Amino acid sequence: MNGQQAPAKLLGRREREAVRLVAERGYVRSRELAEAVGISLSSASHVLDRLVRRGFLVREPVYLVTRRSRLGYALTGAAQDLINS
Repeated sequence: MNGQQAPAKLLGRREREAVRLVAERGYVRSRELAEAVGISLSSASHVLDRLVRRGFLVREPVYLVTRRSRLGYALTGAAQDLINS
């Protein structure tokens, strides 16, 4: 591949799990990732932040029934390509 690694190879196990979870649910919050993957809330936040910095996720407000906005994470086109490969 011209010395380049496939996108999936560039992600660690937790990053891949996070991308798959967001793909399944449409969006995810840090706490949901932590519970689903069995990691601390702090670790989940770091995983999600890395994926945002690398262009796989975007932060967006998630409006709850209480009318309070919380940040959730949704897939970018790069992550969709990863899922489909």
